[in-house]
Amino acid sequence: MTILAISTFFIVELGVLFVTSQDFLGGLSELRSIIKADEAIRKAKQLSPSLHDSLEQIRLTPDRSDANTLYFVAESKALEQLKLCLSFVGRNSDVYPLIEEAIKHLAQLKKSSLEIFLSNDKSIAKQLVVEQLVLEWNEILTKSQISLTEKSSVVFDRLYAIRLRPLISSVTLAIVFLIMALILGLRISAKLQHSTGSLVNAINIISGGNLDYRAPLLEHDEIGRLTHAFNAMTSNLQETTVSKHHIENIINSMLDCLLVFSEDGTILRINPATTDILGYDSHELLNRSIQSLFSEDLTSISQSKNIETTCLKKDGTKTPVILSVSPLQNLGEGLKTRVCIIKDISDIRAAEEDLREKNILLANANRELESFSYSVSHDLRAPLRAVDGFSQALVEDYSNTLDDEAKRYLSRIRIAIQKMGALIDDILKLSRINRTEMNLEQVNLGELAHLVYHDIKEQQAKDRTIDFIVTGDLTCYADYALARIVLENLIGNSVKYTSKHPTARIELGATTIDGKKTFYIKDDGAGFDMAYAQKLFGAFQRLHRDSEFSGSGVGLATVQRIIHRHQGKIWVDAAVERGATFYFTFGISKNDFTI
Repeated sequence: MTILAISTFFIVELGVLFVTSQDFLGGLSELRSIIKADEAIRKAKQLSPSLHDSLEQIRLTPDRSDANTLYFVAESKALEQLKLCLSFVGRNSDVYPLIEEAIKHLAQLKKSSLEIFLSNDKSIAKQLVVEQLVLEWNEILTKSQISLTEKSSVVFDRLYAIRLRPLISSVTLAIVFLIMALILGLRISAKLQHSTGSLVNAINIISGGNLDYRAPLLEHDEIGRLTHAFNAMTSNLQETTVSKHHIENIINSMLDCLLVFSEDGTILRINPATTDILGYDSHELLNRSIQSLFSEDLTSISQSKNIETTCLKKDGTKTPVILSVSPLQNLGEGLKTRVCIIKDISDIRAAEEDLREKNILLANANRELESFSYSVSHDLRAPLRAVDGFSQALVEDYSNTLDDEAKRYLSRIRIAIQKMGALIDDILKLSRINRTEMNLEQVNLGELAHLVYHDIKEQQAKDRTIDFIVTGDLTCYADYALARIVLENLIGNSVKYTSKHPTARIELGATTIDGKKTFYIKDDGAGFDMAYAQKLFGAFQRLHRDSEFSGSGVGLATVQRIIHRHQGKIWVDAAVERGATFYFTFGISKNDFTI
């Protein structure tokens, strides 16, 4: 009865705890929705300057297409955030009508933008209307945030009110559980003492040498199963501890050759795999000298492993094998024996030969690829030079007869030709990376970085303010020329992608990640969305338009190939308008070569 009453109370307390937990989890879920809704409103408000600025550009600039596009992008993002907010707050929320009103204001803004775009109305009145709409839209969003804040306070108060209920229930349950455990423990202890008494007595009898005795089976529980297992173990002790049949099965199932031979080299025993691999019958090998099979003198080897030699088959061929020899326990009358395990490696040697042939074919293919690359480069450059030359001749010789539109077309032709020439150069550099012979040496990346940065600064950013920082131990073992290409691409990218900022900060340093020396180049430039990071190191893959930042999309692919040739890794961490940090390692260490 006591256990039943305690169990009933235990179940009731569990129910209370469950209901309280559900209330608490419900409050947490509601609070999480409020936070997400507030975040959506905040993101929508951040788009207010973009809406206002793009509308001003539509009203004032002659070419309004780009401004109109910018407005619709900002408007779509704001509408998306407001709809997301509606999904979080629910129709019964006080915030829901406010958000719907904000969406209506956004529709009025869209209507105004279309009127300005179509009518080219530059009046101050139209400007005031637009600014009033944007201001009202912001006020509505602010009211929504205030309402969400008030609602979150209510939820917090409710969570605070129920915070002690789970604690009280938990303490009560713990006390009940301890009482139940104590009662059950006393009952189980008494039962175990009775059940194990006979088993302990049987252990004492059998340990005294009476292997015929068996423990009585008193219970059909865990102790009973233990007693049954103990009796089975006792029966096994009366039989042979190691089964000869089992050992024979192991030897006969081996896929490698096994030979047991005496001190003078006489073969005493073999397994079936030996006859299958070598082609002999068993009677042709037994009592035969092991020296007649191998070029190595196995009788002089007491213990060794992974000896590579050849073995004579019955058909007269010699097959490459790897064998291991170890001493075997003496067999009666003091006879010293050894056991030899032999593995046929003819398939491995054939695969190695096939690999050598493929390497030769690969080398020939690389030479043909290099010749092809040269031919492509030469054949592509010749017509490009012709087009570029004739375009320049048209500009110089017929400048007076060409209108501005024609001159602009010729200028675009020349720019495209020059870009095509640069792309050909990048493709050739990328194709040569894996074929360039590496001359490894100790390289100070800090000193090399200063040289690279100075050249890039003079060529691309002479008038810009850039804080270039080099810190830490930057020595590594690498090919100097290839390491320079890595820094030229990474530092060049940092200079390029910080060009939209009035000032820039670029840092080269070293740290330790997973126990390995890791270099990094960090900037505070445009950055990118990490969702597209997997495309970054692919050839001709770019995350920015040419109108934003020029490039061929080959530089980072080249960097990755160089890092992989040095047995290293490269990865990146970035965020939009927060810059990017490229991490890379050189897997080659001082112990891999001699300077």
